[in-house]
Amino acid sequence: MSEAITRLHHLLYDSSDDPDLVTKELIEVVLDINTPAKTCQTLQELLIEEAPETEVLVNGLLQIRLAYDEHRWNRGWGFEIGQRLWDVQEHISLVVNHLREHFRGGIIGLEDFACISQRHPEFRDTLSEILLQKLPQMDHAERTMGILTLGRMQSPVAISELEKLRDTDPEFRIQAAFYIWGIDHDAEKFFSVAEQIFQARALRPKLEACRLVAVAGQEHEVSEHLKSFIRELAKTQQPTKEEQKKMSPYGQLQFQVSEEARKALNWNHDKH
Repeated sequence: MSEAITRLHHLLYDSSDDPDLVTKELIEVVLDINTPAKTCQTLQELLIEEAPETEVLVNGLLQIRLAYDEHRWNRGWGFEIGQRLWDVQEHISLVVNHLREHFRGGIIGLEDFACISQRHPEFRDTLSEILLQKLPQMDHAERTMGILTLGRMQSPVAISELEKLRDTDPEFRIQAAFYIWGIDHDAEKFFSVAEQIFQARALRPKLEACRLVAVAGQEHEVSEHLKSFIRELAKTQQPTKEEQKKMSPYGQLQFQVSEEARKALNWNHDKH
């Protein structure tokens, strides 16, 4: 913790008979649009690291997060606030209710759904239902990310939406298939989609396919036929650092794919 935050902590929380009152007043200052950005950052650090975990803090941080979602400040701090909210125990239901009432889309909000579901699995079904109901309100890009978030949450209600994505969206096909595997554990279907991607010409999906096949391969045997595609991708000659600097964007992507393929093969070698 920075020296400034430490001093603030001693001056405010350690000397106060009512920590909630201190928290409330700090939140009001942060929410004031006239407060300088640096001051907001300092006070948010204090709230995140030192404020007692009470209903006052949770409601206050949710107000700040809502302001971030409305693009009032630098969005980077929204993730810091979220990490504190994801870890709350006694008042996690307040965070879930906030998502039900206020979530309208956006990466920060989707991260809330995924992380809360991972850290508090007892809320997964509730969060899945909320997010599923919000999908029609989102634009196409947000809706796609919302469906993938449901998959990341391993929510069974997402399978039909993930199947549509797998069958209609070349860019996110492999991710959708991977998340379906995470729910129904049908590795044969996932590996079949991966093979089709390796056979196609597009390079970028192969980058993700190498990584995800290696992950699924931790639980299921990868066929020699599928490995042969990965071996072929790994054959690309590794350039020197000087050559990398002169590479075209396509050449850089080729290099990234070959690197990911080599990682997948090395992992498989270590396993066996």
